[in-house]
Amino acid sequence: MRLALLGPQANLKQLRRLVTELAGLAKTREVPAYYPDYPGFKKVFRIPIAPTDERLVFSFPDELDGHAGRLDKRALARGLFQCISQLTTERSNFDVALIYLPPAWADCLRMRISTSTIT
Repeated sequence: MRLALLGPQANLKQLRRLVTELAGLAKTREVPAYYPDYPGFKKVFRIPIAPTDERLVFSFPDELDGHAGRLDKRALARGLFQCISQLTTERSNFDVALIYLPPAWADCLRMRISTSTIT
């Protein structure tokens, strides 16, 4: 499986680490009677994770942090969609895109539904 990675520059290491963890083995340390060992992505899904292609690693511009900090949902959404649209030119080179959205953006990304509008 070929992966594309998108996220803030500061978090791309975390995404790379996640890919490595998914591919590797994990031994259960707590309550082994309930949690099985993880034999690795290839063994579970019968497909290997390909090495990360640097052409498929995209970092978000720093201005997205500013939009999130100001709770400017539209600007953040517009910026995210512009970043994600970069993938269209590489679409034939990856199978799955992993997109990291920082927890600091949660208030800006959270949808608020008014119960008065629901009938």
